[in-house]
Amino acid sequence: MPREYGSKSVPVKRAVAAIAKQLFNDDFDTIFRCRNHVAHGVLLGIAEDGDWAFLTSRTQPPVKGSAVQETASYNTESLRAFADAAERAIPEVGRLPGGPRPTMMSIMSTP
Repeated sequence: MPREYGSKSVPVKRAVAAIAKQLFNDDFDTIFRCRNHVAHGVLLGIAEDGDWAFLTSRTQPPVKGSAVQETASYNTESLRAFADAAERAIPEVGRLPGGPRPTMMSIMSTP
């Protein structure tokens, strides 16, 4: 019989820890940062090398009264790879307690 730990059983906590470890690996930060640049940044255009350039909300420390806003750029192959990795993670995130809940749009579009 599982030993109780608060309102969760120990096997449930282990399962959640295993899912979290799988999701939040070394690539998570890179993928999440890219996602935020694409979703919240300003698309500046395509650079000479073919990379997609985004203006981010981050700034460098001011130098002589001027602050420099950071940009980020990604090639198309990297954007696709990051998007694929994020898409694969969605079902796993849904398995975590408190994971994503249905949105109004998903409910309305269900046949």
